[in-house]
Amino acid sequence: MDRPTEGWSAVSVRRRGVWADVPLTRTQLTTIAGLALIVTAGFAAAPRVTAELLIGSLIVLASGHMIFRFVIWLAGLRAQTTPALQRLDADLPVYSLIVPLYREANMAAGLVAALDGLSYPKDKLDILVALEDDDAETRAAFQALSPGPHWRIVVAPPGRPQTKPRACNVALGQARGDFVVIYDAEDRPDPDQLRRAVAAFDAGGAGLACLQARLFPFNARENALTRLFALDFALWFDAMLTGLQRLGFPVPLGGTSNHFRAALLREAGGWDSWNVTEDADLGIRLGRLGHKVGTLDSTTWEEAPVKLKAWLPQRTRWSRGYQQTFFVHVRSPRTLALPALGVRGWIFMIFFVGASSIFAMINPVFWGLASWHAVTGDTPLDAVFGPLIGPMAAGLMFAGNMLSVLMTVLAPLRRRLWPLMPWGLLAPVYWAMISAAAWRAVFVFIRDPYRWEKTPHGLTKRGGA
Repeated sequence: MDRPTEGWSAVSVRRRGVWADVPLTRTQLTTIAGLALIVTAGFAAAPRVTAELLIGSLIVLASGHMIFRFVIWLAGLRAQTTPALQRLDADLPVYSLIVPLYREANMAAGLVAALDGLSYPKDKLDILVALEDDDAETRAAFQALSPGPHWRIVVAPPGRPQTKPRACNVALGQARGDFVVIYDAEDRPDPDQLRRAVAAFDAGGAGLACLQARLFPFNARENALTRLFALDFALWFDAMLTGLQRLGFPVPLGGTSNHFRAALLREAGGWDSWNVTEDADLGIRLGRLGHKVGTLDSTTWEEAPVKLKAWLPQRTRWSRGYQQTFFVHVRSPRTLALPALGVRGWIFMIFFVGASSIFAMINPVFWGLASWHAVTGDTPLDAVFGPLIGPMAAGLMFAGNMLSVLMTVLAPLRRRLWPLMPWGLLAPVYWAMISAAAWRAVFVFIRDPYRWEKTPHGLTKRGGA
């Protein structure tokens, strides 16, 4: 099962500064420092005016973020049509399945059962288990199972960064398929997912570089945390990503079940080994290179974190990766060696990628102001903006938050999971948790931007949605 690691991906291909190995350029650092100095000087010289400008700017950014999310959610509600597969089994392409693992020997048996359960010819499957050099236990677990000649172990050589995308790049160098998909340790893809992907790629034409399948937790009803997590995933994968695609915006991929044309993936340089949301970065990069990224109407069932101590590092990593991705893609086109973002790209980067973290961090402030108003009948926004503008600003934030609650309540409709809908009313509680993760992400980004906070798997006690 073993395979050498020499070749294309032993070290991730560099494309002249595209990667996040430089967290912030000198220009970006100077800009941030300059803005901080201006705000500090403003509060010293004219505190009221500075507060009005700062809070007003944040409200405009947050409101733009919520409006943007609502528009793309509406665009993603219409059901997708799935093309029929026109190929016979003998004509199906070789499909490489890359599964990056680290210290997950406990997941080996379930993973083999799930992927061998795919309705795809075994002689057309190329399953690569990407392991780290110091993970002898997981390696031994797969070797003991002897799953078959279509399974291979690829070991990433020692080096930095020790991340999932680096392991995927190593495996991509050994992949022999025309198409490549990424799965995680706990994933249970629909049995016909590969066939559906081939049909969609055939119908989409040579310019379709990637398809993102839908993700949903199989343990959605295990506890309150998994229910809120499931609502978040339903909103994101069942509507938002499709809406972005339909409106012509970049599509930030999820961390698993991304199906690629192998040639275009290699042409794009593979994954950014330094970015902790390498998936979102790659979706944006493919779009900037002129390739289409679509969504696939097929579900991969995965495990939602069942405890806060597992959820918080995962959400921190996602928020931190969006921060990395924002700073990478708003650098100058010359630095990136990529096409310019264009108007749509800048709208997406500012009001979606950049504003996601800012909105997460300031939203609890809004709820604090709302609580203050409920108790006292007054709002601190009135003291800043006056009795006319203050209520307008509060109303804008309130309307945006109510839209977000509505979207969350309706998120499980497509899957007909009616019992989950009332849990959408607790969306503000979940947002407060996301806010804590966003603030923690800023701290980790400053202190250790490349730390990979791995999510443990195999902790659930339930096996069905």
